[in-house]
Amino acid sequence: LRTEQIISRISPSVKFVGITVTFTHEWPVVVKLITGIKSSRPDVTIILGGEHVTAMPEFSLATSGADIVVLGEGDETIVDLISSLEQDDDISGVLGIAYCRNDRLIVNPRRARQESVDTISWPAWHHFDLVAYHNYGFSGGMSSDHPSVPILATRGCPYQCTFCSSPKMWTTRYIPRDPILVVDEIEEYKHLYNVTNFDFQDLTAIVK
Repeated sequence: LRTEQIISRISPSVKFVGITVTFTHEWPVVVKLITGIKSSRPDVTIILGGEHVTAMPEFSLATSGADIVVLGEGDETIVDLISSLEQDDDISGVLGIAYCRNDRLIVNPRRARQESVDTISWPAWHHFDLVAYHNYGFSGGMSSDHPSVPILATRGCPYQCTFCSSPKMWTTRYIPRDPILVVDEIEEYKHLYNVTNFDFQDLTAIVK
C-alpha cells in the first residue's frame, strides 16, 4: 500500500498508532508515514518500538513527529503505556519509554527483560492475510511455494557484534523457549492456516 492508502485505513475512532522500526534503512519510510499521519490526524498519539528506535531514541524523536518511543521488549510496556494514556495519567512512571516534555528528552528507566518467554501469547495471525503477504513477497524469509509464518524459538543474543543494536534492545541475555512448545506452535499454525513453511527469525538460534 502507498502511504496515503495506509493512512486512509486508520479508523476515526483510533487514538493510538504503533509502528515498529526494526532496521535503520526503514527509517526514511517510517518518517514519511508519521508525517502523513500527523498531518491527517494530529489527534493521534504515535508510538514507536523496535531495535532502531531503542538504539537511538533521541534521534528518533528529534527527526520524526512521533510522540513516544518504547525501549526494548514492548509486551508489558505497551499495556502499561496505553492504560496510562487512556486514563490521562502521568507517563513518567511507565518503565521502558522515552518522550519529550517541554523540549526536553526524558528517558525512563528500562524495564527488566521478560524471562518467562513460554508464557507469552502466540502472535494473533488470524488478523493478518497470510496469503496476501506470501503472494507479494512480504513473508520475511526464504521464498516458498506455500504461505509462511515467521516464528521465534528464542529471545535475545549473548554476543556484541559491532554492527548490531541487539545489546541495546535485548541486553546480552539469551533466553530459549521450550522446544516442545515451539513445535506445538508450528503444529497449530499448520492446522489453522495450512502453512507449510516456517521462517525462524531468531537473532541466533544455535547458541545451545
